[in-house]
Amino acid sequence: MLTEQKQRSGRGLDAHRRIDPNMPENILAAVLSQHGLSARAIEHATGLSVGAISYRNRKAGVQLRDYREGRGAVARRILVTYSVGNLSDMSPERRRKLRSDFGVG
Repeated sequence: MLTEQKQRSGRGLDAHRRIDPNMPENILAAVLSQHGLSARAIEHATGLSVGAISYRNRKAGVQLRDYREGRGAVARRILVTYSVGNLSDMSPERRRKLRSDFGVG
């Protein structure tokens, strides 16, 4: 448990241990929150803890809606479309556009 927590503690942070809004994990947490996925489903998709997801959403001005657990057809399609791997391969310009399209921070 401790090693898992240590591995997760640096996700979505820059070299100075500050939240970088352009990192894939942080964009994904906000986008999935806006699609209504629960914090647990977002935790599974991003590797961020529930507390980290809540904090990043608060910083981005996004409200966590928690009405999808990630099991329905729509939720599965969202999870396939938006993943950390997909966002990691995106150019910084496309990430900024995605953030602006969803009104994230």
